[in-house]
Amino acid sequence: SQLMTGAPVSLEDFTQNANTSVAVSDLANNVVYFGTWTSPGMIIKVDMTTKLVKHVIKLNANENHIKTLVHDDENGFLYAATFTNPPFIIKIRTADFLRVDSFLASGVKSISSGIYDARRDAVLFATYSSPSMIVQMSTGNFGRFDRSRTLNKGQDNAYSLLYDDSSNMLLVGTFTFPGRVVRVEASDLSVKDEIVIPSLSYASAAALDPVNRRALYGSWEGGKVVEVHLDTFRKGSTIDLAGATHVYDV
Repeated sequence: SQLMTGAPVSLEDFTQNANTSVAVSDLANNVVYFGTWTSPGMIIKVDMTTKLVKHVIKLNANENHIKTLVHDDENGFLYAATFTNPPFIIKIRTADFLRVDSFLASGVKSISSGIYDARRDAVLFATYSSPSMIVQMSTGNFGRFDRSRTLNKGQDNAYSLLYDDSSNMLLVGTFTFPGRVVRVEASDLSVKDEIVIPSLSYASAAALDPVNRRALYGSWEGGKVVEVHLDTFRKGSTIDLAGATHVYDV
């Protein structure tokens, strides 16, 4: 079977037919968007009330392996980026779930993560490269990057990008051993500092907990979740997930 609009959602469907690789929530409309690790990629809109697939967009040829979805809830758009070299960036209007534009980001390596910065009305992406790069695109200037910054030596293979609005800092988690968390000034994309965390073996997942002023990082090896305090930028506690190896999401 194949995923079709109006079809019931099940883990088996996603595992066998979609191979989902990224998800982002639209809380205001109670839907979740999924990107797939397929060739070409697909964007799937799921209604979380009915648990039904509402819409499916199949991307164009060569727009393969969606690793990043960014939801701009201020302007009503979804941005999908491919984990290809160079990557494609596709713009989708969420109101009617229609593809409205796309471009090939020449000179940029595979995009691994991204965020929407409401303060600057911009979308930022991180690249899986050595060293990593952060690129910024204003939402009103689709198809062109306004700013970019190559990170420092050793700050390789960005795999997550978080934004802490209170401190106006970007947090970059690296898929390296040992794992690193790099703080980047959102105002000018300059590198402020970093933490090298020996217990974080390949940071494969990340989440921001602004209420408790912390970020959480999952490891690809060893089944660990590591806490980083946002205000002091210091490592906190480590949780060992008994019997687990890969942490896909936190």
